[in-house]
Amino acid sequence: MPLEEEISDAIAFHYRLKDDLRTALATGRSHHTVAGLCRDDRCRLGQWLHGLDESIKVTPRWQCVRGLHADFHREAAAVLEAALGGGGTTSRRISAYSSSYTGIARRFENELRSWKREAANQLAVTRVRSSLPTEAPTELSASVVG
Repeated sequence: MPLEEEISDAIAFHYRLKDDLRTALATGRSHHTVAGLCRDDRCRLGQWLHGLDESIKVTPRWQCVRGLHADFHREAAAVLEAALGGGGTTSRRISAYSSSYTGIARRFENELRSWKREAANQLAVTRVRSSLPTEAPTELSASVVG
């Protein structure tokens, strides 16, 4: 799957996860577990990120996205723990949701969008380059030289 699509799918999955956390905060129940949610290598994006070629893993963009992704899952697990009865009232649950989780989630989504734009630009450049002739036509070459 092209990079742009992988990133779009990742954004959609993590939006659904945010909705699941809101539901868990409201109901005290979730189909996610804290132990599973805190792992950044279990969701599709995590598996994809960890499975990329080493030449990509050394890039600053990958390292930033991977770090924010891990932070996102760690914070989401903390919110889920509070939602599932890690103690406290509804106001404490809401406070847990609005804590550092929302900031991390926003930074993570922004970084994914930047990476998606970057990938789209690189794809556009590659398409333009592949459509250019490899050699100038002979009549043009002769007129430029002569």
